[in-house]
Amino acid sequence: MGDYMRISKLLIIGLILLVTIASYVSAQEQLNVMNATLPTPRYVLSCAENSDSNQIYCFGGLGNDGALNQIIEYNSLSDVLLVKSSVLPSQRWGLSCVENSLTHKIYCFGGDGPLNQIIKYDPVPDNLIIESVTLPTPTSKLSCVENSLTHKIYCFGGVGPGGVYLNQIVEYNPAIGALFIKSATLPGGGEGIACAENSNTHKIYCFGGNSGTYSSQILEYDPEIDNLIIKNSVLPSGRYFSGCAENQASHKIYCFGGAFGGNALNQIIKYNPFNDTLIVSNTTLPTARLALSCTDNSANNRIYCFGGYSDSTGFLNQIIEYSAITPPTIFPISNYSINENE
Repeated sequence: MGDYMRISKLLIIGLILLVTIASYVSAQEQLNVMNATLPTPRYVLSCAENSDSNQIYCFGGLGNDGALNQIIEYNSLSDVLLVKSSVLPSQRWGLSCVENSLTHKIYCFGGDGPLNQIIKYDPVPDNLIIESVTLPTPTSKLSCVENSLTHKIYCFGGVGPGGVYLNQIVEYNPAIGALFIKSATLPGGGEGIACAENSNTHKIYCFGGNSGTYSSQILEYDPEIDNLIIKNSVLPSGRYFSGCAENQASHKIYCFGGAFGGNALNQIIKYNPFNDTLIVSNTTLPTARLALSCTDNSANNRIYCFGGYSDSTGFLNQIIEYSAITPPTIFPISNYSINENE
C-alpha cells in the first residue's frame, strides 16, 4: 500500500507540473484583433496613453483619402472608440506623440511637410493648443519618448526639408516650454526609427531606422548624461517604421512589424534591456505591416497597436491587443512531502 501511495502522489505532482507548464506555454503570449476599428484605414499615425485614465489617443495619419486631422480616443478596457471634437491644426502624418505622465497632457511633434510645430493636447477638456516653441528643424517621421523621471521629452531623428535624414536628439521640457539640441547624435539618420523608454532605468532604446540603408542597430540613450551607445544585440534584419512599446511590468520592450527593402514584416520582437538580449516571438501579426503605432495600457500592461500598411491589403484599420504573461511560480517537488509510513 505504501509504494502505491507514493507512486500515486508522484504521478499527481507530475501531472500538476505538466498542466501548469503547458498552461504557461500556451498562454505566454496572446494576440487579439479587437472588434473596434479605426474610422478609416491609415498608417504613420501616432498614439499615446493618458496614464491617468488609461485611454489611448491617436493623432492624424495617412489613408486612402489622404492625410487626416482626426484625434481618436480608444478605451482598451471596453473596446470602444470615439472621434473627438478637437482636430489637429492641419491634416498630417509622420508626427510623433507622447504623454507627459506628470500632467497627463499629450505632446505631438512635427509631421509631414515637414512641420516644426509642437502641439499640446489636453484629453480631459478635449483642448488643443500650438506651443510657441518650435522644433529646430521642420521634421517628419521622428520618434519621441518621455523620460518618466524628469518628464522631459526626447525626439530622435526623422526627415527634414529636402528629404535630409536627421541625426539630432532634441530635448523638450514641457514644464518651461524650452527646447534644446543635445550633443549626442544618432550614428545615422533616423527616418522611421522606433524608440521606447525602460521606465525602470529611464534609459531610452531606439530600434532600426533608415538613412539610405536600413539599420539593424539597437541604440541606448541615457538622457541623464546625454550619452548614446550602440548595443551588441541587433535586429534580425534592417528595418524601419516598426511600432515599439514597453511592458511597464517587466520593462521589456516589444517591437511590432516594420519594413525591410520595401517589404513589410509580421515579426514581434522582445528586447530585454537589462541583459541586452533579443528574441523573435513565435507569435506574429495577422498580416505583415509597417508604420503602425503601438502603446501600452499601463493598467493592464497590454500593448495596443493601431493601423499600419500591409503589402497585401493596403492601409489597415485594425486595433491589435498583445499581452505577454508573466510566468507563474512553479514550486519544486522538494516542497512536497511524502510520508514514508503511508
